Amino acid sequence: MLVDAGQVLSDSNGILVYLVQRYAPGSAWLPQDAVGQAQLQRWFSLAAGFLAPGIGGPRFATLTGRAVNEVAQATGKRLLAFMEDELQGRAWLLGGSAPSLADVAMVSYTSQAHLAGLPLDAYPRIAAWVARMQALPGYPVLADQLPTAEQVAA
Repeated sequence: MLVDAGQVLSDSNGILVYLVQRYAPGSAWLPQDAVGQAQLQRWFSLAAGFLAPGIGGPRFATLTGRAVNEVAQATGKRLLAFMEDELQGRAWLLGGSAPSLADVAMVSYTSQAHLAGLPLDAYPRIAAWVARMQALPGYPVLADQLPTAEQVAA
């Protein structure tokens, strides 16, 4: 959830667009052309429809000691294969010389695919892309474990 200037937003992709439009309008984060915006929407759909259940779900199961759903994991595997192909000959998901919101929307759970039982060793282009994203200034690397109750309370 984001509360900014009196606005309350709860959708992660909507928050990304809002932040760029408010604080970095005209930047490479958000394509200005119709084709680029349509391609961005495709990645937003993949983040919500395949990344969250296919990698995020199995990751959460691992972190909480639950059994990983193999159907969800298979969805994650298909998504990673698709992403690996899409990154052929390009550094960023939308192409171009700089990352975009497509990269931001996809990197969090993708960087944690190993926790979902999907190590990135099998996807060298994705591994290199994650490394590029993690090298960006201010990138917060996700922990490989959930905080303890004591850490949350502190």
